[in-house]
Amino acid sequence: MTILSFTRAAGALAFVAALGWVPATGHAAAGIAQFTFGEVQVQRSGKNAPLIKGDSIESGDVLNTGPQGRAQVKFTDGGVMSLSPDSQLVIQRYNDAEDGSQDSFLVNFVRGGLRAITGLIGKRNRDNYKVQTSASTIGIRGSGFSSVYNPDGTVTVSGELDEIEVCTKAGCIGLGVGQSVVVQGNELLPIMTSPQATLELPDLRQTITIGGNNVNSEGKAAIVPSQGACTNSNPNPNPVAAVAVSAGCPLFSVSQ
Repeated sequence: MTILSFTRAAGALAFVAALGWVPATGHAAAGIAQFTFGEVQVQRSGKNAPLIKGDSIESGDVLNTGPQGRAQVKFTDGGVMSLSPDSQLVIQRYNDAEDGSQDSFLVNFVRGGLRAITGLIGKRNRDNYKVQTSASTIGIRGSGFSSVYNPDGTVTVSGELDEIEVCTKAGCIGLGVGQSVVVQGNELLPIMTSPQATLELPDLRQTITIGGNNVNSEGKAAIVPSQGACTNSNPNPNPVAAVAVSAGCPLFSVSQ
């Protein structure tokens, strides 16, 4: 099983039932469909329905994208996940309790391609955020990763922000930004590789908030000063891009 640890940006999400499919189970929403393209469906209580922008996502949902389908989900803890065509993601358990002892994020990445950035659940307690695949256990200590199932059944995992750790029963491999491994099975040690996960996905987007992706010692959203020298310059000339700033230093470059 593949496990990925994750985190949250501060702020509340408003969910309007008139914009999408009204949950039949009455469970609290885990997130919202921030972007959909092509055929995207959600399976809930054994029933399938189209998933469109603005629809709520809840614990127990199964998300499926078709051959041309793409989707991006924004979770209530500020985390974001994007799915490439022919992907499936099962949200097995989600609880944003704003308490590291009670939070829970468990999803099963079944097939296709996945890209993600962190939310507050994993930042309060990284052991609470897990993403399972068929091949390995992946611990995410940083802010982002991508993963894709290969035609031969192996799984490629790439680090995109900070550090991650990919583990199987045979041991663990640490990855930095831009590094990748191929996981051939849960009994074999992951193998370092030069090719990275290549995904047809929309740009990951987070809402800019005062606290960015930082939390204080109590696990609440807060401005946490960056350590060391940094610059406020934004290398992205795109006028729709913005940078969240904490204590005069950029925390994360995002698109509005």
